[in-house]
Amino acid sequence: MFIQILNDEVALLSWTNPPTVNLVGHANDDGKTLFFHCCYHLIPIKVVFRPRQPLPIITMSWQDYVSNNLLGTGTCSGALIAGHDGSIWAEGGDIKGRASQPELALISKGFEDASGFQAHGAYIGGDRYIFLTSDGTVMRLKKGTGGVIAVKTGQAMILATYNDTIQPGQCSVVVEKLGDYLKSVGY
Repeated sequence: MFIQILNDEVALLSWTNPPTVNLVGHANDDGKTLFFHCCYHLIPIKVVFRPRQPLPIITMSWQDYVSNNLLGTGTCSGALIAGHDGSIWAEGGDIKGRASQPELALISKGFEDASGFQAHGAYIGGDRYIFLTSDGTVMRLKKGTGGVIAVKTGQAMILATYNDTIQPGQCSVVVEKLGDYLKSVGY
């Protein structure tokens, strides 16, 4: 007997004489389909399908995203999430308490028109950062051996700083990944 169980169902097997039943189960490569192969010796096996209980929805605060998804990776020395108006939703690390709402609002506007940054740089916490690149979604700024990676989503902006002990590419991957996730859930 070969039974395929899709990921939205659970199978309960019952039989009258368990020692004579050999049940082997494994997950498919996609991790979503379970296969069970039952070998039995003339003993009927009953398969009962019941809906799986829904998984609880786990919500994270904005501070959790900063603490766990950015700073917790070790690839960012500081991070914040703000609205397009520059209002800070969460912050941590070496940028905490340094960035102001007007500075962040200017950076948010700079994603569409970076000409002002190309000429004068961008300011965060009163420190001037040299503008490197922007594609309208991701902006890169540099100051000395450190810098900033900024990602703009539909409703938010993520800024992460890195220092001389962190590779800019590592920081960029983490920030862009979180940005992609926030876009996928409507932020």
